[in-house]
Amino acid sequence: MNAPPRPLVSVHDMKRSFFCLFPLFLIQVLFMVCFCACGSCSLSDIPLAGNLLPWDSDELVLVSYNVQNLFDGVDDGAEYPEFDPGEGNWGVGDYYHKLKSISSVLREINSGKGPDVAVFQELEKAGVLKTLNTEFLPDLGYRFCHVAVREGQSVHVGVLSRVPVSSLYCHSPGTEGRAVLEFLLIPPEGGGITVFVNHWKSRLGGVAATEPLRSQAAAFIVHRISTLTMPSLVCGDLNWDTRTVATYGEDEGFGPGDCAPALGLPGSASPLWITGDAGLVADRRLPRLLFNPWETGDAVPQGSYWYRGEWEAIDHCFLSWELLEGRDGRWRFDSFGPHVSAAYCNAEMVPVAYRPGRTAGCSDHLPVVLRLKR
Repeated sequence: MNAPPRPLVSVHDMKRSFFCLFPLFLIQVLFMVCFCACGSCSLSDIPLAGNLLPWDSDELVLVSYNVQNLFDGVDDGAEYPEFDPGEGNWGVGDYYHKLKSISSVLREINSGKGPDVAVFQELEKAGVLKTLNTEFLPDLGYRFCHVAVREGQSVHVGVLSRVPVSSLYCHSPGTEGRAVLEFLLIPPEGGGITVFVNHWKSRLGGVAATEPLRSQAAAFIVHRISTLTMPSLVCGDLNWDTRTVATYGEDEGFGPGDCAPALGLPGSASPLWITGDAGLVADRRLPRLLFNPWETGDAVPQGSYWYRGEWEAIDHCFLSWELLEGRDGRWRFDSFGPHVSAAYCNAEMVPVAYRPGRTAGCSDHLPVVLRLKR
């Protein structure tokens, strides 16, 4: 991962719970491609035997976890070189050891019951998530299992859920970006939530070269949430620390006044606005404003990914205004933060990455845990 990106537009600091404007200088043709390249996915409903854990309908626990290149032991030809069983040190033993490590981390969450919903990034294929579910988590009741696969990509996003899932779509922003998984959570007593699972392009390869792919994904999310009439969650590894972007905006000499012309550029997409001020989101004066719980400063540690001696908050759960109000017994935000597993982190809470040929570690990201109540 390279140094944090320099924004193309300014960042407006407001009450220290600042809005962050993600750069979205897209020409009109690219913007249209972003929205038109979408396809439907099917939902894999896996029957499980035995007793299932009951779901507490007054609390919803969702985890977003980048599991760092979960490849199986089969040489399919699309693996990264170090995880290619035909060339590198990766094999079936490594694969199953990593599955066990991931399952151990998930079981530590939610008082040993595991999250109600777990969304993942960096899955090779649907089979790896199904194996995790049926062989390592069969007692946790995850009846809904799906991976959104886009041809030409080595890793993908997916979901395990014990909460009923429907209206599932696999979106393909642009011509090269990773798939975005969209689904509707339908708790038994109502109060549906639309969830978007993302894995935006990393900054490896250069900030300028990779920025358009992150912008495409952000533009697509803005487009989708503007059409919804129900609460929404934007989850996943976005490779975007809104706090770092703000610092870079100030250091590079941008000022608050630069925001206005950026919003009015001909052919540009609408921006994705983020804030840590729940009151501003609840005001609904900016329709696409989402709440970022990282910016409240309550999380410990203050990030999910350790890079060059500093924490980066790049794994996210952005919430729409409905999830902050909880009207009429609906879901409302309760807490958010990274989960630190003592077995797979060092004394400084830094996650220990799993590398081919060794048995220590699990992932180079911490899972982030969102709790909703009603």
